Amino acid sequence: MWGFIRHAPAWPDGGERIGEATCAVIPWPHQIRAFQRLYDHWPPRLLIADEVGLGKTIQAGLLLRQAWLAGRAKRILVLAPKAVLRQWQIELREKFNLNWPIYDGQRLCWYPSRGLQGEAQRPVDAKAWHREPCVLVSSHLMRRRDRAAELLSGAEPWDLVVLDEAHHARRGGGGLGADQRPNQLLRLMQSLRERTQGLVLLTATPMQVSPVEVWDLMALLGLPADWHLRAFLDFFEYAPAPNPSHVQLRRMADLFQAAEATYGALAEEDAMRHLPGLSRLKVRKILRALRDTASIPLKQLETAERQAAVRLMKLHTPLRALISRHTRELLRRYREAGKLKALIATRKVEDRFVEMTPAERLVYEQVEDYIGSTYDNAAADERTAVGFVMPSIAAAWPAASMH
Repeated sequence: MWGFIRHAPAWPDGGERIGEATCAVIPWPHQIRAFQRLYDHWPPRLLIADEVGLGKTIQAGLLLRQAWLAGRAKRILVLAPKAVLRQWQIELREKFNLNWPIYDGQRLCWYPSRGLQGEAQRPVDAKAWHREPCVLVSSHLMRRRDRAAELLSGAEPWDLVVLDEAHHARRGGGGLGADQRPNQLLRLMQSLRERTQGLVLLTATPMQVSPVEVWDLMALLGLPADWHLRAFLDFFEYAPAPNPSHVQLRRMADLFQAAEATYGALAEEDAMRHLPGLSRLKVRKILRALRDTASIPLKQLETAERQAAVRLMKLHTPLRALISRHTRELLRRYREAGKLKALIATRKVEDRFVEMTPAERLVYEQVEDYIGSTYDNAAADERTAVGFVMPSIAAAWPAASMH
């Protein structure tokens, strides 16, 4: 019986659900779906970008427990900001019965339990901590040059690496341009991706500054060679155009073909669902034109067909293959369909205005002037940092009128 329990997680036809069945949580449908997407395509390479509060840690925990039980991952590294490392350890212990240590730079510290018999901490040097099969460590610590070497040259390769708050791995200066250099965390991950089979990135922060940030994270997970940075930027510049030129459409079609070659062909039925106003013959014509290496079929498409072709190409990009994104609206649909019993919170925003005295108004205006003049006078390469800090100064004043 014990042999069956030990080996069952690695068996097909149900073994992949044992981690879920033996954990202390009941996952929501989208969490199970994300887990299956990760586990069924081993080794996993995925960015989980769900909205805040939708359980990204639960999805990662399901994967970690199942992969550990099944023996697929025998060396696992979790990188997270120092502020949330303890939370990660508690979540893994209480929800998934995984008591993995935190490396704090000097010690390995486990979640206290009776089974450890008072030995929840163990001093360890920089050459030995990474010999622990499963460990949690601060991404702030490991991004330091003197510590990054421990992962890149001292440690054995990993079976699975999880990076929480992955948006911190970006280009210096806020990711404002392709000419900026990667920060220390992004450089670490660019080297570490070659030393792990699986890589899972977690972030709830949408990329609103530049598509360069998105490309950097996608490149960590692995992009087709044709989807280099310039091509990536061009694709998402051409895609919103109401009627791309023949040259632009040809370039987009080349990238569509590269995506199909890497991730599989776009199913005809899938295309039909996204083009409900077109007949099957029209959809087939568009797909043939997109897959043809010659330009003539593309040039023969009518305006409406060209616009439909762009919609299909936007549907089947590396983003679809490498990003898992769920929103609260999806959870509401699950609840309406009877697949979810939990109540989904609805955000209600109210504007409340605060009347300021003349003295408060004077101080408020002086702060605004200070912020504007400081930003304008800052050097170009300093404005990103200044622009981040200055609003926080304004927010600290109680006279900031709206909440």
